Amino acid sequence: MPFSARGGLTATTSASLPATNYPNWPTQANTTTFTAETSRYSGNPGTVTTTGYNISLPNNDYRGCLRHPNGNIYYIGRAANNILEYDPSSNTHTVISGLTSMGSNNFTGGCIGDNGNIYCAPFTATNVLEYNPDDGAHRLISVSISGGNHYNGAVMDTTGNVICIPQNEEKFIHIDCSREPVVVSTPTYGASFTTAGVISGTTHPNGNVYMAPLQDSGFLEIDPAAGTSTRYDAGKGTGQLLCQGAVTGADGNIYGVSYNSSTILRLDPTDGSVDEPFTHGQGTNAFIGGTAAPNGNIYLAPFDATNIYQIDPLAGTATTISDGITAGDEWVGACSDESNVYLCPNNADSLYTIPHNGTGGDNANAYTLSAYVNSGH
Repeated sequence: MPFSARGGLTATTSASLPATNYPNWPTQANTTTFTAETSRYSGNPGTVTTTGYNISLPNNDYRGCLRHPNGNIYYIGRAANNILEYDPSSNTHTVISGLTSMGSNNFTGGCIGDNGNIYCAPFTATNVLEYNPDDGAHRLISVSISGGNHYNGAVMDTTGNVICIPQNEEKFIHIDCSREPVVVSTPTYGASFTTAGVISGTTHPNGNVYMAPLQDSGFLEIDPAAGTSTRYDAGKGTGQLLCQGAVTGADGNIYGVSYNSSTILRLDPTDGSVDEPFTHGQGTNAFIGGTAAPNGNIYLAPFDATNIYQIDPLAGTATTISDGITAGDEWVGACSDESNVYLCPNNADSLYTIPHNGTGGDNANAYTLSAYVNSGH
């Protein structure tokens, strides 16, 4: 199948490409710019709402969502054999079917590369799925991996390349998006792995990628440029299913998305210290994935929890948002545009949004496209 990943992106009539200031997508801001930008955002969340339609989604449908420069939100199918495209400006959706090997838990999460393509991380598959929203083309990219439950989520690093995060593998998948066709490698960055040790990740303006502990005792940091890694002990022991994902906060710290822990783990990348600033008391299987919104706050997606957990890193506070969430609803990940947070439905039959009413800053649109906040768990 002919495929041109570098053919450029076309603005739709429903959304325009980001402006040329912060960050000039896909060029990423440094730590100083990132901190200065997010410190100017403010706003309180509105009531949790459905987006106005019911799609009748089957259980375990989608896992991970992300925002594209065309303005649309993309939900990555796990059990579903499709990618769900949602246009917030018109409140319409399109089911993108016919994608090779989609469904049957073949992929879990993914992210956008600086070429504008979406890369789905292989879970039980042995390939990366590449999808081009510009022309609808897709292809499978072979990777030398074996076993099951390979990767869980992906991030774009500060150079615009994609890194898939290992769950039960002993190496990462690095996708060089500066070339066509893209070039895939499987580095370790000098890290050693335990089964289900870390899960998903987040990119920081310092250029490093951070993964929160699932069954490990602390955070894992990789430096893609240097090819090195560092571990930061959280003092929690192993095998506890602590987190399901990580988010970069507006204060420059890394926040673990709490799963079987009633507290939030926070890593300060400047000195490697880990603390637990917030207690939510939600019990087991609480949250999976989350996002940072342009108001500077972090929103954790509820799995078995019956609320959304909101962290304000700059104010040092945390609150729960309970409106609209009922027992049995499950989400696995979230993303944001310049005015709303979007939850990714797992065992839920509607798409849910949270208006965060964020104001301030230079370019909220581009902020939500930056590598620091736009990754699909």
